[in-house]
Amino acid sequence: MTEIHEFLIDRIWDINGCRPPCCPHTLLFRTTDGLFVYIETWQQIAQQNNDAGESRLSFESNPAKRKIFKIAVVGNQTFRHTEQLRELNMFFEMSDEAEWQIYQSEEIPERVRTILDGV
Repeated sequence: MTEIHEFLIDRIWDINGCRPPCCPHTLLFRTTDGLFVYIETWQQIAQQNNDAGESRLSFESNPAKRKIFKIAVVGNQTFRHTEQLRELNMFFEMSDEAEWQIYQSEEIPERVRTILDGV
């Protein structure tokens, strides 16, 4: 069984700054409705620009284990990274085989939000 998740996004942070083949993609997306979607996957991320002015994240996943089968980012949002974001690896680290997690805004500590806002 597969779940499809789609979000309109307004910011993307590259938390670790390192990518495959060395490290998995560690990306945090802020959705236009205030959610935060954290992705930690080895899957290739399809990226496409569009002229529509909106950016979207979509991924297919196993609902039980939250493993990503396919992921795409469409739009003009750029991946933002500074070395300070690496401090957030501990907060977003997932303990099992899961490759994604959704957070409500209030679940993100103020210190983390301050770092994100500064990037």
